[in-house]
Amino acid sequence: MPPYARTAFAGVFGMQFENSVTWKTTGSSFDEPVEKLALESQAEMLGEKPPYDGHRRTILDPDATHVGLGYALVGGDFRMAQEFLTRHLAWLRLERLSGVSGLIRVRGETIPGRRLLFVSIGWEAAPRTLTRAEASGRTSYSYSKTVEAFVREGNRTLKVIGAQTSDRIRFGRDREFAFRFAPDRPGLWTFVFHTTLPGGDRPVPGGAASLWVAGFER
Repeated sequence: MPPYARTAFAGVFGMQFENSVTWKTTGSSFDEPVEKLALESQAEMLGEKPPYDGHRRTILDPDATHVGLGYALVGGDFRMAQEFLTRHLAWLRLERLSGVSGLIRVRGETIPGRRLLFVSIGWEAAPRTLTRAEASGRTSYSYSKTVEAFVREGNRTLKVIGAQTSDRIRFGRDREFAFRFAPDRPGLWTFVFHTTLPGGDRPVPGGAASLWVAGFER
């Protein structure tokens, strides 16, 4: 399961980016203390040069609002993960509507100073077990490809490139919003909430949530 889906299912609805580092030694342990390994890993990522500077750009992302760091050392195996979130949503809920097969209602509210501009919806096949070789061969991940997008009800001019755009988002009091979504196939669906500053025109991915549809009923 991709990292953004794991965090979404744990109730974390920020837009997620991640750096990870692994060091191994053939010895029984490292000579350096764990704090030094962590700081050297950070320094190496910040020292990257374009165009191979993905870790550095993630660390310096000006839109990130939350940062988490974890590392562990077991024998000759050191691992560190950095989690970066852009979270512009105060709260978010996904609800299955009773009596309506397959229909989901999404409700939420942006934080003060941000407004929701549009929601992009991506799809990918349902997660499956990876072989050891497949897991070891993965060096990066990205959010699923956008197939659909929702904008404010009545807005027929805003179109999201590469996606079928529909005016489905209903806004309530303050910064609350809601829309309904009916998945048309099983798999992993991911909603990305793009926000702007009031009066601004630069959308920023400010939150995400995932929905796993295991079966499909017509």
